[in-house]
Amino acid sequence: MKSLRRLVLLPATAVLGVALLAGCSGDDGDEAGSSGSSGSSGSSDGSAGDVDPSEVPTGDLEDLEELGFDDELPDGFPDDVPLVEGEVQVGAEQTGVYTAALQHDGTPQEAYDEAADLLEADGYEETTAQDLGEVLIGSFTGDEWDVAVSVIEDPVGDRSVVSYSVTEAS
Repeated sequence: MKSLRRLVLLPATAVLGVALLAGCSGDDGDEAGSSGSSGSSGSSDGSAGDVDPSEVPTGDLEDLEELGFDDELPDGFPDDVPLVEGEVQVGAEQTGVYTAALQHDGTPQEAYDEAADLLEADGYEETTAQDLGEVLIGSFTGDEWDVAVSVIEDPVGDRSVVSYSVTEAS
């Protein structure tokens, strides 16, 4: 089970990072002003949004508890956000962003469809959806919460991992 949690942590951390970056995208005036053509000199060795894989935590869950990660939904996770049925592998809350990764018994497409159907049945509107090959992602807007969903194939078995990132609606 520890190896599964270790593998699940990476997509959950990625969802958390995307959510945190999205919330901070307009905060740095210097980068926002310099993202024009003057910064593109043909170099493709990275950008400000790239994540160094050596900085992504991938240790045991016990080592990550100090970072706020746990194997259950975090305290305060909105109980009015419907989740797919499955075992919670990773949960965290940081700066008002609630994240959770659940193991799902279906394929990634089945898991995404179930997550989308549950959210839409509860009044959420799907605002974006993308199939990026290795990951299916979508954004849903509700009256109280914005929900980002990402689904990957579970690298340990014939299942999927559904990751949620929940923030107050903007």
